[in-house]
Amino acid sequence: MRSAIARYFFDVLTADGLLHDEDGLELTSPDAVKTEVARIVSDIARDEIADSISLTVTVDVRDGRDVTIFRGTLAFDSGWIDPS
Repeated sequence: MRSAIARYFFDVLTADGLLHDEDGLELTSPDAVKTEVARIVSDIARDEIADSISLTVTVDVRDGRDVTIFRGTLAFDSGWIDPS
């Protein structure tokens, strides 16, 4: 049984602002949407986390009706601990 292909739009929110996805991506399942969100937040974290004390990346996924159907957020917070 084949899954239906649907277009999803991945809007990315960071401290730099909102990047609104105008093109979207065709995927075949909800699991594929979740995997794509994980890939996006991982890629952004890998690129930006070394220069950050804290970082929050949120990806909202819209369907073809322009309705937000999924959200994934990755948060990183760091700081030195005084051992004394």
